[in-house]
Amino acid sequence: MTSRPPVGLDTTLNKRQRDVLLLLCKGLRNAEAAQQLGLSERTVKWYVSELFLIFDVTNRTELVGRAALDCSLFCDESLSAASSGR
Repeated sequence: MTSRPPVGLDTTLNKRQRDVLLLLCKGLRNAEAAQQLGLSERTVKWYVSELFLIFDVTNRTELVGRAALDCSLFCDESLSAASSGR
C-alpha cells in the first residue's frame, strides 16, 4: 500500500459516511445499519463501497482497523453519538 495522509473524520467524511462507519465499527451488518439509519440496505452498501475507496481498503476488517488508526473512532463519545442519532 502507498503512504497517504490520514483521513480526517470531521473534514473528509460527510455526516452520513461517518454514521455508517461508526455503526460498522460497532459491528452492525449492512441491514442493521440501514434499519438504524432509515436507509435501504443498498444505500448502506454504496456508502461502504465509498468508504473502502476513501480509506484505501478492500474489506470491512481493514476499514474498521484503518478508521481506528486514522480517526480514533473508538472513543465512547463518538460511538454513543452515532447510536443515538446525534
